[in-house]
Amino acid sequence: MIKEPKFSIIIPVYNVENYLSECLDSVIKQTIMDLEIICVNDGTKDHSREILEEYQKQDARIQIIDKVNGGLSSARNAGLAAATGEYILFLDSDDYLEQSACERILYEILEHHPDIIVFGTHIFPYYPWPTEWHIRNLTTRTTAYWNDGINALMNENGSTPFVWRDCFKREFLHQHQLLFNETVRFGEDIIFQFESFPFAASIIFISDKLYHYRWSRAGSLMASASKDMYKKYSYHIDAMQIIGDYWKEHGLLDLYGKEFFKWSVSFIGWDLFDYSGDFKEILTSRARDFWETFNLNQYANSLTAKNRVYYTYILNYPTAKPK
Repeated sequence: MIKEPKFSIIIPVYNVENYLSECLDSVIKQTIMDLEIICVNDGTKDHSREILEEYQKQDARIQIIDKVNGGLSSARNAGLAAATGEYILFLDSDDYLEQSACERILYEILEHHPDIIVFGTHIFPYYPWPTEWHIRNLTTRTTAYWNDGINALMNENGSTPFVWRDCFKREFLHQHQLLFNETVRFGEDIIFQFESFPFAASIIFISDKLYHYRWSRAGSLMASASKDMYKKYSYHIDAMQIIGDYWKEHGLLDLYGKEFFKWSVSFIGWDLFDYSGDFKEILTSRARDFWETFNLNQYANSLTAKNRVYYTYILNYPTAKPK
C-alpha cells in the first residue's frame, strides 16, 4: 500500500502567470519532502498552465488538475477530492510559503495531532501600506483550544477570515463532510471556518508567520470587491445567511445563538453604520431580516455598548442618523 503524504498543498490557479513561479518555488523548496502539490487549473487564460507543466517536469510531486472555470471554491473542492495527505494546506497562487512552513506545522502535528492549526502571516507589498485590520487579523499568538472551537472561532484573534493560514486534518474534513460553498464568489473562507471550527476537538494557534500574503494586487477578487462597497457588504450578508442556515441545520444555533448574534453585529454593524453609498436601505433591511429570520434579536442585551449603537441604528434606519 502506498503511504499517504503528510501534507496535501492545494493551489488554485487562474491567470497568475506573473506570480506562479514564486508560489511554486516556495513549495518545492520546503524543508520536508513528504508532501503532494495539487495545482488546480481553473480554466486559466494566460500562460499559467505552461508554467505548471514546466514545474511538473522538475518535480513529480506536482499534480495538475484541469477544469472549466468555476471560481475559487470549486477549484479548492477539486483539490480536496484529489488530496491524499494526512493534513491539508491551501495556498493562493499569488502568495507563497516560508521555506520551513511545513516543517514547523509538522512539529505541532507530532506533538498534538490537532484537527486544525492556525499560523501567522507576513503581509506584502509594503506599498500601499497594509491596513491596521490586516495587520491585526493576520497576527496570531501561541495558544490551544481543546473541545472549545466556538470560543476559538469567536474570540481568538486570527481565527477568521482567511483559510489559507489554516491547516486541516483531512480525516476531520471528511468526517464532517466539509467542502467550500460554490454558490458564493466572496466570503467562502469565513463560511468554511464557521462550518469547521465548531466541530474541532483541538485547534492549535502558533505565532510563527509561515505564509506570505500579497494583500494588494490589481485584478484580484479582494481588490475587485473593495471597489464596490455595496457589493462587498452584500456578500457579507450572503455569508451570514449561509452560515445561519448551516448552524440551524446542525443544531449550533440553539446552542450558540447569542455568540452568533454578537459576531454578526460586530461583523456587519460598523460597515452599515458608516456606509454612505447607494442602496443603504437595502443593506440595512437585509440585516434586519437576517436577525429576525434566525430569532437573534432576543440577544440584543448581550451586545457591547458600541455594537448596541450600530445594531440600534440598523434597526431604525432610515429614520436613525449617525451621531
